[in-house]
Amino acid sequence: MERLVKVGIFIKQNLGKNQEANLCASLYFLYYHQYKSRETRDSGKWQRINE
Repeated sequence: MERLVKVGIFIKQNLGKNQEANLCASLYFLYYHQYKSRETRDSGKWQRINE
């Protein structure tokens, strides 16, 4: 997961001058955060079941 953040930052740094690339980076981060929150929510669910 850490690598995904680095890729997003890399995109933003190298293509930040390009408006389209900025949009791509923003969407990328949005997707990443949604994925991460869903992952933690699911793992919490599994913990409760296992207890």
